[in-house]
Amino acid sequence: MLVLLLISCGHRQEKTAEQGISSASHLDEIEESAQPLTFVKSTDPADSVWIGALDRIPLPPTVGQDSLINVYFKYKQPIEGYEVTARWMLSDARSRDGYIVMNFRDTNSGTSFHISSDEYANFNTDEVAHADNFGGHSDGDVYYFEYPSSEEWVWRDSLYLLGYTPPPFQFLDVDFDGKDELLVSEWENDLPDNYHTVYKIRGKTLVEQDYVPLNRLSNNSQIDTVRQIIVLREHNGPDDIADLYFSKATAPIAMIEPLRLKTLSGQSVVEEYARLSCPVFSLDSIVSFRGLYATYEYRNICRTLQDKVDSASINREKLYRRFDEYNEPLWNHPGKYDHIELAEFPMPACSRELIQAHADLFSSEAEVWRRLLLEGFHRSTEEGIPSDLMSVDDYWYVMKEIRSASIKDFYMALCSDGFTSSQSYAPVDLEQMVFLSSKDEYSVLREAGAWGSWYEIRAQISPKLPPKLRKVWDNCTNKAGYLRLKQFEVRYTRFE
Repeated sequence: MLVLLLISCGHRQEKTAEQGISSASHLDEIEESAQPLTFVKSTDPADSVWIGALDRIPLPPTVGQDSLINVYFKYKQPIEGYEVTARWMLSDARSRDGYIVMNFRDTNSGTSFHISSDEYANFNTDEVAHADNFGGHSDGDVYYFEYPSSEEWVWRDSLYLLGYTPPPFQFLDVDFDGKDELLVSEWENDLPDNYHTVYKIRGKTLVEQDYVPLNRLSNNSQIDTVRQIIVLREHNGPDDIADLYFSKATAPIAMIEPLRLKTLSGQSVVEEYARLSCPVFSLDSIVSFRGLYATYEYRNICRTLQDKVDSASINREKLYRRFDEYNEPLWNHPGKYDHIELAEFPMPACSRELIQAHADLFSSEAEVWRRLLLEGFHRSTEEGIPSDLMSVDDYWYVMKEIRSASIKDFYMALCSDGFTSSQSYAPVDLEQMVFLSSKDEYSVLREAGAWGSWYEIRAQISPKLPPKLRKVWDNCTNKAGYLRLKQFEVRYTRFE
């Protein structure tokens, strides 16, 4: 079932009889109105020409035409060379949506195509129903609607944000092949997302483009027609957001194994994309946001058949995914890094022996971490902070993510022969971290205590490790502090 649609309800206002519902015999009279009207009611006999064309479009046998109220509307100006008219069929005079047939007639060639839907409403029809003198729809009502100008929904030259004030339909080249597609918006009044169905125009025929990312376009999507990039924004609540970046593929894309995201948002898109046999877009990267604190980036997700990928980089990606499986997403769960099955990872024999020889030290770090989580949870409760408060949830989730990333970096370095890390990190300024955390009403005690205890156990373990292992261990500890400090700096100093 396709629900066609429209716009943001932020511009809705009550109309007076003079402003909103006007009766005119000629459009010239309408144009001379003192104020621009979003919609007008018409009684022009000439309307019968386009109304008759609509009535001749066959309807499914399931649509009981005799019992429906027929409301007709037309957009006052041609849109991209098309005269757009619609027959809207309602079950009663106060219905908010109904069956629709919307016809697009090429004003040059005279050819036409149409779309239909079992349930349809748009911003204009809602505005009619909200007019202060609206008495219900009558069979045969005719309205003329204004089509929004592109300035209302285009942001920065080539960047389109479909969620500002998009029209109920629009013509836009969203697959970047040089030809416009027809986007029809699905109007869900008062809901945060309005999705768009994309049709390829082939003469008198429309072909729905039912594949990622085109079947996921919503009011949160961004379309860059110059760089040929589509950004889908998926969210599972205000503290779980993912931006998925798709670009037009320049070469055939190899099948990918869907990675497991650390957040719920975007996971279904990734899995659906991975099932495509011949993708025309490349899923280049994903940026996941957890609350106000954490950002996770996934890069180089797709591989084209022309890529020359060395086996080491492929194995590294597989290792990262395997490590992610050990990270239980619940914020108050310590994770499983204290008992990783080393046999599952292709470590050199020397690395495996070192880890096994110092297993007790690593277990002690995991035990301290588990205690910090439990104490932090109880302290939050004792301080009168609800355990499900977003700030508490985000705080411990991010603490855990940074710690688990540190452990992942540690093991990944040991999986290479050279015990190498991509970057070296110096010890962080803990006093600056505590100072920044004090800007949060609830975090200062937790931050100082948790990071102090964690750094202390890491520092105690460091001198007990052999030099090569100690260098990796310290670098991962410092990196964790660096990431947390940067998060605080971004959060508390960017507006100062």
